[in-house]
Amino acid sequence: MREMEVAEQAIFGIDLLLEQSQWKLKHALVVDDPTGKVSVRLSQIATVSEWHRMTYGDRTGQIWPSDGPFDAITLRLSKSREAFQFALKAAISQLSPQGGSLVIYGQNDEGIRSVASNPLLSQIETITARKHGRVLFCPISEPIRSTIDQFKQHLSITLYQQPRAWCSYPGLFAQGGLDEATALLLDALKSAPLKQTALDYGCGTGVIAAALHQLAPHLQISALDPDAVALLATKQNLACPITTYGYDSLSSLQARFDLIASNPPIHFGKSEDLTILKRLIEQAPAHLNPEGQLWFVVQRQIPAEQLFQPHFDSAHLICETTRFRVWQLCQKP
Repeated sequence: MREMEVAEQAIFGIDLLLEQSQWKLKHALVVDDPTGKVSVRLSQIATVSEWHRMTYGDRTGQIWPSDGPFDAITLRLSKSREAFQFALKAAISQLSPQGGSLVIYGQNDEGIRSVASNPLLSQIETITARKHGRVLFCPISEPIRSTIDQFKQHLSITLYQQPRAWCSYPGLFAQGGLDEATALLLDALKSAPLKQTALDYGCGTGVIAAALHQLAPHLQISALDPDAVALLATKQNLACPITTYGYDSLSSLQARFDLIASNPPIHFGKSEDLTILKRLIEQAPAHLNPEGQLWFVVQRQIPAEQLFQPHFDSAHLICETTRFRVWQLCQKP
């Protein structure tokens, strides 16, 4: 519902620009439009290309925009400042040599008002401010060329007391590092039955996948994430062959696994949202081999026990801290 409202607000701003003859465009790039509504509106007046870093249903995530150059860009404000800066620079780099124009839209509680202070932008005009959101317009005199390689971040993490070089990109979970919840899950996984196949669900930079390979080098490891940049980082971080899936759920997979391990996100922006966790628990049984198991970590206050039935035969609390719990859900033999 929120994304629909944000898209409608963007279209309202676009229509105002067109009425005022402020926006001239022939080839537009639409960035991060999960509803598809902005693309539909712009396709009535221009040739439209899309770039979605994240997979949205049948819209496949891509690492970097293509099909340029463009004379106009629409950009949905990202959930994090780092991800927005990445998307902004990537999009601007695809403008025509003569420059172009940029429309940015989002909600006040997402930080849209702070965009005015972005050092990459000047002459920003607020086209409309309504329904707790804004649509901004900014001319860009010339593109600033950049590539995905310029955003690669070189880090170091320690897995099972072994330090290793690590890479990340802007906007990835835990800034590419090892967070407290995942660390608890990794410690618990030392007692998991590691047979032949395993899936890192919502892989981020591939921390769980790398840990599983370290525990059991014989495992055939896969990783799933809707973020194309996350899958890029995972491939670069794994010292073994890995199968990656650019999906936002298990529903599109045909494969089955002996183990699925995850630190599933439970927030959408600042709001708690259990959609991904519920979807994982509901869909996992169809993608587990006989006696297969789902291991995941979640905050203590999340009523995970209420979600298990009727999807799994048994559930075990493996370990817990004052903040997190690790659960093991098992299929029948």
